[in-house]
Amino acid sequence: MNRRAFMGAWRKEWKMMKHSFAFILLMAMLLVIGMFGVTTELESGFTSLGVGVFMFPAYFLLSLNTEALQMQQFLHMNKSLHNVILAKFLNGLLLTVSYAFVMGMILFIINQMNGQIPAAEFFIHLILLVTNILLLTVFPTMIIFLVWSLYHVVRKFHTAIGIIAIILFLYVFNEGFRAFDDTPLYDALTNWGTVTWETGFPVVDFGTYSAFPLTSSGDIQFQSGMILFYACLCLTFYLISMYLLERKVEV
Repeated sequence: MNRRAFMGAWRKEWKMMKHSFAFILLMAMLLVIGMFGVTTELESGFTSLGVGVFMFPAYFLLSLNTEALQMQQFLHMNKSLHNVILAKFLNGLLLTVSYAFVMGMILFIINQMNGQIPAAEFFIHLILLVTNILLLTVFPTMIIFLVWSLYHVVRKFHTAIGIIAIILFLYVFNEGFRAFDDTPLYDALTNWGTVTWETGFPVVDFGTYSAFPLTSSGDIQFQSGMILFYACLCLTFYLISMYLLERKVEV
């Protein structure tokens, strides 16, 4: 990948999306205040970091649509299309990291007020949590990219057909993945390489799936096999999406 070409694509992306970048970040902060209020509880603060999972997919979809609206030649850029898409990935990740940085500073102040976790340990574990959030947010972003690409293939025939096809695709994909999730093959592919990091994090149990890979004792735990499996899926979705876009589909 040409570094100069990529930096040019990223500067163009930033110029096009800087206001949306700030808007999404502001809306996320307001959403956190609306959900948890102004609190000094460290537990609620850590839970609010979960909002960051939705920021990358939301930004990426908005950026794709904005690009397509502003530049009809978008899907005719074979030589630089990878740079354009990767610039969107980079900005989406920067948005998520920016949110985590703001929330992290707030959590650090709360932690210092309450004196619950030593500062050095707090920052180490906060970085691990943010890393896990970034890993969690890539997969839905790749699904959005694939769906967006498929839609612009099918919509050549008719917009309504494209919408129906995407709904059917999402239904079949969801049901198929749920069925695969219960198979021994899925367990064999993902259920290995367990890594546990002992922490002093407080745990909030809402009785539902948590965005954070925390054990009941507050330790960070993840499986290397699962990360590798979803990384391969993400790469596959990316390559398929790029193949579709490089067919010069009309937006």
